[in-house]
Amino acid sequence: MLEYRYLVDEAMRKRLTRLFSGTALFLALCGNVNAHEFWIEPVDFTPELGDKVEANLRVGQDFKGDILPLIPQMVLFYEAFDNQGMRSPSGEVGDRPALKVETRAPGLLVIAYQSTPSKVAFDDPDIFKAYLEWEGLDWVLGEHQKRGLPEAGFSELYARYPKTLVDVGGDTSGADRATGLQAELVALDNPYALGAGAEMRVQLFWNGKPEPGRQIKMFSRPAGAEGSMPEVTDHITDASGQISFNVSPGTVYMLNSVKMLPVDPPRDDVVWQSFWSSLTFEFPG
Repeated sequence: MLEYRYLVDEAMRKRLTRLFSGTALFLALCGNVNAHEFWIEPVDFTPELGDKVEANLRVGQDFKGDILPLIPQMVLFYEAFDNQGMRSPSGEVGDRPALKVETRAPGLLVIAYQSTPSKVAFDDPDIFKAYLEWEGLDWVLGEHQKRGLPEAGFSELYARYPKTLVDVGGDTSGADRATGLQAELVALDNPYALGAGAEMRVQLFWNGKPEPGRQIKMFSRPAGAEGSMPEVTDHITDASGQISFNVSPGTVYMLNSVKMLPVDPPRDDVVWQSFWSSLTFEFPG
């Protein structure tokens, strides 16, 4: 199991407090709220060549959430991939939108990100149970009981692995790829090259290997309808770790999947470790 050694230290907490005091944002960054979806949402999924792609980091539920700033100390991986290869974008602490990438080649632009881990405490057994059911992790509750763990008063360590797909210059060339994230969703089809109603395939990976039998939750809403209630569907990966679905014109998609591993023996009060992968893209209208 991957051993995480980085958590937000006291000095960073004080600095964040000065920057973002009084906001739900600070609580989300420091892991003091329940874990929710975390995704990259570009301001424009279809920029022109030469434009700068600006994308928000969001945390929330139902494809609605708070916008987070860039905190370099809370980033383990932030890379962009296009038809000319990989590069490492830069940014300043507090940037919002957090991610800013210059376009340099037409075609598909992939932005991948990995957060440092955060910790969430569970003091209500019903909240933990509802969370597991929502994420398709029902088996965890049985294992929790078998391990003799308490119903409340324990914590989970979690890390985020979001990606987004952007179409630069109206050019439909290029493809998504495995970027090296530990938990990763990879689009096997370029959504910007598909026709209306076409089938799109997405594959889930863990440590570079396909993940069969895992739930992927898909959120979809009309483009430009930020804040509206999305359609939510659950998909289970097949033997090769894939799901497929039909895309609709003028729709923004966010796919999310959570992998859970035991922390055994527990480290202090941390008894579980989760890995959240997400993928966002738009199918133009």
